[in-house]
Amino acid sequence: MLPNMLLRLERLDFSCNSLNDQSFPPSFERLTNLVELNLNNNLLTVVPKAILSLRKIQRMYIGAAILIFLNNLGCTNTEG
Repeated sequence: MLPNMLLRLERLDFSCNSLNDQSFPPSFERLTNLVELNLNNNLLTVVPKAILSLRKIQRMYIGAAILIFLNNLGCTNTEG
């Protein structure tokens, strides 16, 4: 469960935290105000489902391996 004060977050940096594909609980979907998310240097192999539901994200930093996956989803505006 996320505290209500976190629901207003617009930018979040989770870089270098050894997060894996199971690190994101369904409650992460409640961060609907996120516009920027940094997940660089973690252990992710896919974009977690909870993140895919966040519609306001404009910038997401997740590493080269997952960028290939995002391009296959039609997300062509990725920055390196």
